[in-house]
Formats: sequence, structure tokens, C-alpha cells
Amino acid sequence: MLSDKEVLEAIKWNKIVIEPFNRERLGPCSYDITTRIVKEDEESLYLVSEETITIGKDIVGIGILRSNASKRVSPVIASYSQLIDPGYSGKLIFRILKLKFPIGDIANLFQIVFFRLRNKVEVGYNERSKSTAMGRQGF
Repeated sequence: MLSDKEVLEAIKWNKIVIEPFNRERLGPCSYDITTRIVKEDEESLYLVSEETITIGKDIVGIGILRSNASKRVSPVIASYSQLIDPGYSGKLIFRILKLKFPIGDIANLFQIVFFRLRNKVEVGYNERSKSTAMGRQGF
């Protein structure tokens, strides 16, 4: 797992690009993603990251709920792809199941952690013809 110093170094060399990047959202070993509602129905809230995430062929990201999600009155039940493949570039999307209780602050539910691979992948996500989420902007 990359530390904050390692994430900053990877950003410096464009191995990780977070746009827009807010230094205050970088924790000791994670980056807090900002989300906004782009769609809503009776059952779900559909969220998209404000940030566009781009990662190189020697980095992998994992999207996870922040610890504050467990402290809420209503539990957060989310559906999303946790793996952010090497070579990915785009927004991150999340679906939150609505419950009877208010969820609260939806802008600060998720974070991303990064890992360095031992070797670069041979074919990055952006190079695969079946990679349907490249350049994702939302639903």
C-alpha cells in the first residue's frame, strides 16, 4: 500500500493523476474521494466522483468506504467496482441503496488506496478493447 509520500511521488511522475487534486484530502495511506448525486430513484442514489482518476501500468487502486460510513445512524449499503485497474482513467461511480434513515453527507463516503505492482502489467485497462469504462463520466 502506498503511503502519502509515495502517492505524492507517483503524482509528481504522473503515475497517479487525480484531477482536481486537493492535498487536504490525502490521508496517511488513502485519498478521500468527493462524490455527488447524479441520479436518484425510489431505491438508490447514484454517485459520481468529482475527481477523474488516472493510474499508470504499475499501480492499482482499491475504492473502499471511509471509516465514517460505519459511524452513521443508517448503515451504508453500496454497490461499486472496488478494483481500479492499472491504466484506468475516468470518474468512479457508486450506487447507494436508500434506507429508511437519512444517509447524511454523501460527498465524503469513499476513499481510494493505491498499491504498487511488482511489475507493470503487459496490457493496461486503457489498452483493452473490452474495457468499457475508460473515460467514464457517469451513468
